[in-house]
Amino acid sequence: MIFATKTQAVIAVESPTRAGKQPFALSPFLSLRLVLSNHGVFACAVLLYAVWLEQIWSFTLDDAYISLRYAWNAVHGAGLVYSPGQRVQGFTNPSLVLLEAVLLFLHVPAVLSVVKLLSAFSGVGLLWLLRGNREWPHVGAVTLFASVCAPVIVRTVGGLETVPFTFFVVLGISCCVKGDDRGLIALSCAALTRPEGFLFASVFSIIAVRRAPRLVLAAWIPVIVYEGWAWSFYGSVVPSTFLAKEPTHTFARSFYEWLPSFGSFLVLDANILVVVGALCAVVRRPKVLWPVGVCIGLYTLYLAYEGRAVSMGEWYRYYVPLLGLLLWMCTIGLRDIRWDTVAIQRRRFFWLGVGVVIALNAATLSVARTSGLALDPVFTRWPLESVGPALTRAHIALGYWLRDNRPSSHSSVALWDAGAISYVSQMPALDMYSLNDLTIIRDARDGRTDTIQRYILSHRPTYIIGIGNWIPWNLQSNTSFQRAYRRVMTPPFVYIDDWDRLVVYERVVCLSVGRHERTIC
Repeated sequence: MIFATKTQAVIAVESPTRAGKQPFALSPFLSLRLVLSNHGVFACAVLLYAVWLEQIWSFTLDDAYISLRYAWNAVHGAGLVYSPGQRVQGFTNPSLVLLEAVLLFLHVPAVLSVVKLLSAFSGVGLLWLLRGNREWPHVGAVTLFASVCAPVIVRTVGGLETVPFTFFVVLGISCCVKGDDRGLIALSCAALTRPEGFLFASVFSIIAVRRAPRLVLAAWIPVIVYEGWAWSFYGSVVPSTFLAKEPTHTFARSFYEWLPSFGSFLVLDANILVVVGALCAVVRRPKVLWPVGVCIGLYTLYLAYEGRAVSMGEWYRYYVPLLGLLLWMCTIGLRDIRWDTVAIQRRRFFWLGVGVVIALNAATLSVARTSGLALDPVFTRWPLESVGPALTRAHIALGYWLRDNRPSSHSSVALWDAGAISYVSQMPALDMYSLNDLTIIRDARDGRTDTIQRYILSHRPTYIIGIGNWIPWNLQSNTSFQRAYRRVMTPPFVYIDDWDRLVVYERVVCLSVGRHERTIC
């Protein structure tokens, strides 16, 4: 706990800081109106959230199928691996993978739909944490803003862990700041949901270790057990995805590549008003919120270190937790605005402000839908233009085609998008993006493209999946590839647009690989 008692902490967080101003008394009628209004605002936020989710529910991120493939292999006795016999931790969401394994073991249909529902419930829980109450009904404006915020909506239906992770982080920090050390349990769940959760859990565990050592130990036991198992099974506690995305240049260059996306996120997605509200909360309550500021600062430095990996098409995966914290801190900052009887009588100004917030966000999403000026062109514009769902359907259809047309049960596939195609086809797969292959990770970091080409061809994949005229690692220029593979007539269901069309190359002859032209058939 930050304060000596829980009561002191709650008072420091929730009471107005203006000296000499006593809480005003409300008539029973006005109190009832406020209660009904607060519940109505929350219900309206949930309704808006559900409407947007329904619009893009069919969109699923390809990475969601990578987690599902790990879970499927675990249920079928191959272990928690991407391909049998290759121990690589290519996932960053162990709690989600274990949940999917349980659902597959129980033969639950439509596992990803269940995961999306759980993510949607986490989003509703996040809205609940941001809600207003009797004393501060105007805080409900933040709830409405969050319900129509594009990063939260898109990541809810993606089938990954981003929104549950954000919910655990905000829940745990809000409890710890108010003096309830049981929030460490939620932060422990966050650490098992994404590796970045270690940062938040560590900061608040250090604060609480003297007052509640047993609770701190209980919160960390599941994390220690899993990481110990990961070390014994994979030989490392760091997922291979971190190694693949780790920058190979200086921090200054990483910072330069990251800064534009971060600035756009603060101004557009987080909304500059939310950022100002969060800063006001820190300034007015430094003794309470300094641990939150430390967490945000460390997390921001981590994002800056990642650089290009964060500034590319998946930055919502990294920014949604930061957005959740900023929204929560903004609710605290808004509590310093006194909601007196005059303001209650002029509730139309409050609803006018709510309408402006919703209109601005709806306009932003409309612009993203029509002109492609979205902040994230991959995961905001694509779902709204139906390109994202079409790409997901194409990956699934191609997976079924490979499963039904492979020459033998030993056929394999090498591909760049290593999720839906490999999961649906259930074929041995080589991840050319390198997230699930340590050899390609090491060679890619050293810039050895020729070595990667020889490594891929030495596996003799039956099929190699290209995207348009592009094949990963410039394989199309390799003479062995040109001699051994031919392009299969592209089925119509794998056509997305002029660039995003999946092309299948099939092995037809033996290969000569290596310095001594060793023949492999």
